[in-house]
Amino acid sequence: MCIVGMETIDIFNRQRFGSEECFLCGYALDDSPSKEHIFPKWLQERCQLRDQRLTFDNGTSVPYRQLTIPCCSDCNNGPLSALENRIKLRFKSGAEELRTGSRVDLFLWLSKILYGLQFKELSLSKDRSNPEAGMMNVSEQVERLENLHGFLQGIREPVRFEAGRPWSIFVFDCHSESENDFDFVDDPLYLGLTIRIGSIAVVASLFDNGIVEEYFDAFFRKFDGTKIHPIQLSEISALFAYHSRLLSRSPKFITISGGDTPETLVVSPPLRGYSTEYPFGNRDPEMKANLLYYYWRRYGLAMQDIWLPPDSILTFLQNDDDTPKYLAADGSEIPNTSV
Repeated sequence: MCIVGMETIDIFNRQRFGSEECFLCGYALDDSPSKEHIFPKWLQERCQLRDQRLTFDNGTSVPYRQLTIPCCSDCNNGPLSALENRIKLRFKSGAEELRTGSRVDLFLWLSKILYGLQFKELSLSKDRSNPEAGMMNVSEQVERLENLHGFLQGIREPVRFEAGRPWSIFVFDCHSESENDFDFVDDPLYLGLTIRIGSIAVVASLFDNGIVEEYFDAFFRKFDGTKIHPIQLSEISALFAYHSRLLSRSPKFITISGGDTPETLVVSPPLRGYSTEYPFGNRDPEMKANLLYYYWRRYGLAMQDIWLPPDSILTFLQNDDDTPKYLAADGSEIPNTSV
């Protein structure tokens, strides 16, 4: 649930997920509209993505250079450009700079990518072979996007988060063959995504009141100063997706904009309230195994490799005694000398 200012609601409701209005401010575009690249040009150039393709759920495959959304020149050349420049410098400086720099900037940048992809997808036909099937438009997805769009207004006006934050974000150092390596996977219904640029990996849930970060923070900190293997990164992505689905309470936000101040205020009450109990619903080993299979299938792992019912599930993150498992670049285990 998200309670937003009337101006923000009007901006979102004016959009038709087409090319007539700016995706960010919602105003009608003039005769010379600009376009915002969902994956910025600096990222496309660094990771040689221009001619690589991303495939949407309806089977439409689009080159990264053509993954654009409508944007007015004021937003594109102003606050969006400034945000991209700040994030570009932080990725260039390294993972530690991303960890210690503005989390709001990183949240807004990740949100822009995820929102941009959904904006693009909702403008596509449900069935490419049947244009009369209409456009892709899932009501629950649109509701979450309305909430995310309210947060995105922080790109073009000051934003202040109180009583928590909407997101869970972790930054990892990752083994990579090249600083041009690129990986991306999203979980659009639950507003989650993982992006790896070279040796820097970011895993995020953008709509959970920070509860996943709170739950995993102590354990993931044990990997600070070490590099994780890509197969471990995929496991972390699956854990984010799994716990997002198990949330026992719906995230709630109050977003207030307009009025006497240009600042947008976002209030994110703690999802667990004053409770110290496990903040997620009943554990579901089968769901967890299926999500791990989805994220690990690129490594050739089959379901029987991952799950031995009822509750024995493969992990590359923990040893049997719950200590962290460290892997070298070739996947071999590094002895844990801290125990």
